[in-house]
Order: sequence, then C-alpha cells, then structure tokens
Amino acid sequence: MASDDEASVIYGLDHQARSMCGIVAEQDRAQFLVGTQTLKFENQVCLLDLDEDRNQITKNSFAHKEGEIWQLSSCPSDASQVATCYSQLDGCKIRPQCAVWSMNVREPSDTTNQSLVPVSRLPVPEGSSHVSCFHWQPISDGNNPSRAMALCDGKVIVVDANFQGSQMQVVSQTQIESKAPMRLNNGKWNPHNNCNVIAAAVESSVQAWDIRSMSSAFTIENAHVPVVRDLDFNPNRQYLIATCGDDCKMRFWDTRKTDKSLMTVAQHSHWVWSVRFNPIHDQLLLSCSSDARLLLLSAASLSSEPNNDSDLDDSRETERMADGVVRTYEEHEESVYCCDWAPNDPWIFASLSYDGRLIIGRVPRKVKYQILQL
Repeated sequence: MASDDEASVIYGLDHQARSMCGIVAEQDRAQFLVGTQTLKFENQVCLLDLDEDRNQITKNSFAHKEGEIWQLSSCPSDASQVATCYSQLDGCKIRPQCAVWSMNVREPSDTTNQSLVPVSRLPVPEGSSHVSCFHWQPISDGNNPSRAMALCDGKVIVVDANFQGSQMQVVSQTQIESKAPMRLNNGKWNPHNNCNVIAAAVESSVQAWDIRSMSSAFTIENAHVPVVRDLDFNPNRQYLIATCGDDCKMRFWDTRKTDKSLMTVAQHSHWVWSVRFNPIHDQLLLSCSSDARLLLLSAASLSSEPNNDSDLDDSRETERMADGVVRTYEEHEESVYCCDWAPNDPWIFASLSYDGRLIIGRVPRKVKYQILQL
C-alpha cells in the first residue's frame, strides 16, 4: 500500500481532455497545462498547480474560444507562453490551426476564467486536415529557443521562435514523399548536438531530419505496425530513442542502427499513446494507454547509469534496478492519452485521461532511494 508521500492526487476537470504537458520554465513548483476538447462548451487551457505541502491541486482557467485542443506545449524559456494545436469551426468546415498564446497568470483559483492573448499563428496551408503538434526547440543555459517546429499533415515546418509578427515566419520545411496522404502523429526535437534534428512518427515508421539541410538523419521502418503514436529521446544518452504505438508495445532503438530494436516492452493491452523518459534519471520512463493504465517503467540496462564498471562492488551490482514494470497505476477509468514528468522535480509525474481526470503521482520512495543509492 502506498504511503502518504506516495499517494496520488486526483483532480477532475469540467470537460473532456486529451492534451497535457509540464510547464518547463517553472522550476519552483510542479505545474501542468491541460487543453480541453469539447464541442458543447467553451474550451479552456487549464493551469494546474500542485501544492506539495498540502498535497492539493489548484487551477487557473484560460478561455480558448477558438475550438477543441488536440495538443499543447509550453515554452521552455517563458512560463507564460503556451502553444495549442486545435480545430476551428469555420461555417460547415473544420480547419486545423496552431497558435502561440500568452497567459496572464494570477493566483490559482478554481473560479478564475481568464483569456489567452494571441502572440503568433502558424501559417497553416489551405486544405490541411490536421496539425499534429508544435514544439519549441529545447534550450540550455537560460537562452531563448531560436526555433520551433510543427507537423501539418505530411509536412515538417520549422519556424522562427522569436515571433516578431502575428504570423510565424517559416524558416524551412519538408514534405514527406508518398503516393498516398501521410499523417505525422507526433514529433520531437533531439536534445543532443545543438538540437539540430527533428524526429516524427510517420504512420508505422519514425523519420528524422537535420534542420540545417532538411536531409534525412535516420529512419526506423515498421517501428510499430500499424501506427506509431509517440516517441521520446533519452535526455542523457545520445542515439537512444523510445517509441510506442498501436501494437500495444514500447520499443527502444539505437538511431545509428535501426534495423532491430534494443528492447521491446509489451505490458499494455491496448494502444500506447505516450512514452516519456525521466528528464534526470533516464532509467525511469512513463507510458500510458487506452487500457486506462499508466506504467512506471525501468530500462536501467539502456540508461546512462554505469552497468558493469569496475568501481561498483558486488553489493551495488545486486541492488541495481531491473528492467521492467516498476509500478502500475490504475486510478483512471478511461483511455489515458498523456503522461509527463514535472520539470521541477524528477520524482513527480502526471497523467491525463479522456474524461478530464488528471492524476499526479510520485516515484515510490524505495525506487528513489535505490536510484540515489541511499
């Protein structure tokens, strides 16, 4: 049974939702953003703040009048900026859109409903059917991101992240070559080597490009059949990427040799929607699925932690974490579409199910101490 400091905190939103992320620029508190998805009511971007002392969640709401939110992301250098990918009803047509907004955050309150201030919009090509995601380039040393990327139908678009005007300036783009229409489900920046590589889930494969020339960086064919849903780069170890998909599995790959996966994890019973490496302790991962479960996983054998180094004695070796499921969380009742780590604390994480239930959990104390070798 979980101790008090490991007990999950559950918060129910007023509307359905399927997009969530941590606020990367907030390093003092565990804060997450959620985008709602409703046709009957006005949609919202909700800022959820965890009070770790009282183990309670408070909320700030920002009206998102433009439509259903399919994906959102937080600016890594400015906690007040959020990007949303959404569907906008235009007469009898539904148009995919993407925009960056500014939030004027007040003190958290369950009754607050504020407005988002538009910063800049993505020039979505006419006739597009879907904008899958928008992500800022990762940053280091407190610098502002210079680029951001968006995936629109079968196109990868890189824009200037300075947002000088009401419409984003496209820096470069590439179109997936295919006889049939291709849909890119999600994408990520590679955080290594000056963040010059973007990878995307393209149908059943993963494709990556070097943004300096928009040439191919690597390809993983048939990573998950029929569809790859998500991917994530190991933040501490180069060339290692995790993927998940509709085959109910997660896989780990070396991007230098993609003909065979390094490891396959088959612990879900339905589509796996999201996979996330812990930003500090990369032996830990999260995965969530339409089976209504969130998994805390270990991939210690593939992590940046030492394996069989001579400076580790036998007792340390026997205590090292094994690969596999660390804990299963079953507090959700519907499909779990998102999971993410708190940017300010590597031991806190959140998950979101379609019914609007957000659950914030903590890595078990025993696992934490084992990783820290305490």
